[in-house]
Amino acid sequence: MTKDEIRTNQRAVLAAVITDRETEEQAAEYLDELEFLAHTADIDTVRRVTQRLSTPNSRIYMGPGKLDEIAAWCSANEIDVVIFDDELSPSQTRNIEKILPCRVPHAPHSRHLYAPRRNGLCQNAGRTRQL
Repeated sequence: MTKDEIRTNQRAVLAAVITDRETEEQAAEYLDELEFLAHTADIDTVRRVTQRLSTPNSRIYMGPGKLDEIAAWCSANEIDVVIFDDELSPSQTRNIEKILPCRVPHAPHSRHLYAPRRNGLCQNAGRTRQL
């Protein structure tokens, strides 16, 4: 994109934890669905990040190293939003907001995925799955 071009679509990273109860193929299918949902909201997915954990981290959903990797990549690549493929708890969302430099929609598969950032607060989206 040249400096004269105006970017109209938001750029997103999709993030997911692959638990012991799902396969890589299932996780890819879930991310395909999430990418389609983002696309319908004019959000372009530019990267997918997954991490295999027996259960999501109760504090920050992913491991701290993986979340730092996502934050650095988002900063370097002008990412507008990170969309998690799971429903985050309020405390997970708050903790992730402190690390990521971009918006994190908070309501799974809802209009909040597309809501602009308000008052500098981040939000979370994705599918809800049984852990």
